[in-house]
Amino acid sequence: MNCYFLEDNLIQQRRVQAIFPTCQVFENPTIFLDKVLADKQDKVIFLDLEIGNVVHAGLEIAKIIRQTDKTSAIIILSTHTELVERSFKCHIYALDFIDKLQSEQLFRKQLVSVMDSAIANSEKSQKPAELVAIPNGRKHELVDINQIYAIYTDLSRSHSIVVLCQNKQLVLRSSLTLIEKLHADFLRVHSGYIINRHKIDRIAFNEMTLLLTNNRVIPFSRRYKKTLKLL
Repeated sequence: MNCYFLEDNLIQQRRVQAIFPTCQVFENPTIFLDKVLADKQDKVIFLDLEIGNVVHAGLEIAKIIRQTDKTSAIIILSTHTELVERSFKCHIYALDFIDKLQSEQLFRKQLVSVMDSAIANSEKSQKPAELVAIPNGRKHELVDINQIYAIYTDLSRSHSIVVLCQNKQLVLRSSLTLIEKLHADFLRVHSGYIINRHKIDRIAFNEMTLLLTNNRVIPFSRRYKKTLKLL
């Protein structure tokens, strides 16, 4: 899921990119709008309200985006908390308003939380539930394949795996060998990892890592490199 940020303050740019390294940052509103409007997929859009000393610039840009994009998540980042009410009256349907002046810990926590909510809302609206029965000892756990990001070996417990889902983690008594053939969306990328192929955001072949759409980084091994290049 692509992420865009309009901000003309270098410190604030670096602050957000430290949390979301793949977020694309822009200082120029025109270039920003061209890029955002050209992306027809659901995306996360962070907007500073004050651009070039124009306090309401971010709101005006948000209104332009909403003319053609009704579903992408817009999140306002600003020091102008007095404009919260106005931002909602503009019918830009912002997912959240984040105060830049709060502590770094709270800022990070709120940013990560709203990103998780944006991803969850997007994926929930796009695909109906498709349940897959994952072995769990003598039982099975029914899990929506669209909610699964990755499944990996739990090194702290014998014969156990962790199913990394959208809003939870399941620890099951099972093995990756049993799971990898359960669904065509499951892709083995490492002796200890299976990922949902539809949750791949980017592949870094030099670092031999995968960035998933929830910003989780997963390693892959050399034997699966050729398969990943075919995706």
